Formats: sequence, structure tokens, C-alpha cells
Amino acid sequence: MKAEDRWVPIALRTVRRFSAEGKQVVVHAESGVHSIRTSLVELERRLDSRRFVRVHRGEIVAFDAVAHLEPWDHGDGLLVLKDGTKVVLSRTYRAAFVERWGLEA
Repeated sequence: MKAEDRWVPIALRTVRRFSAEGKQVVVHAESGVHSIRTSLVELERRLDSRRFVRVHRGEIVAFDAVAHLEPWDHGDGLLVLKDGTKVVLSRTYRAAFVERWGLEA
């Protein structure tokens, strides 16, 4: 990842989630928060789908970062990550997430 005037390596195993913010993606990792200039669509194509899953038009999370799923509003869910962060699981992606996470939809 590029940080200011240098490149900083971030191991994917330490990444909890990716969030879209304008024309950048914010990487939430154990080492902190970093920005990269790409789209979630492009990033999703490059990520291992066994480890990462799209949960919202603006969010990709690591399966192993999810602590639990709570019901929320209008068919959406609320993913609570192990670090306490809450991420919306939109109804568009809910069935696929639940199936891949090992639950019944």
C-alpha cells in the first residue's frame, strides 16, 4: 500500500475489511487504516473469495474477522467484527454471505 511518499507492505491475513470512500478504498488492517487508489470492484476480482466477501456495495470483509451477525432493518443485517466494528450486510448480499459463512439463509 502506498502511504504518503512510500510503499508499505500489508499482509492480507491482517486485513479485516475494505471500505469504499470516494475514488479510494480504505484498508482496515491490524497495523491501522490505509488508503489505496482502486475500486472495490477491481479489488474484489483480485481477492481470494474463500477469505473475503462483498457484504455491501461499499464493503468487503474477511470471513475470519466476523464475530456474529445481528438482524437489522428491512432485511439488512449487521455484522459485528471481532474488533467491535459494525458493518451493514445489505439484503442484496445477505443470502450469498450467509450461505458461504455456513448458515442457512
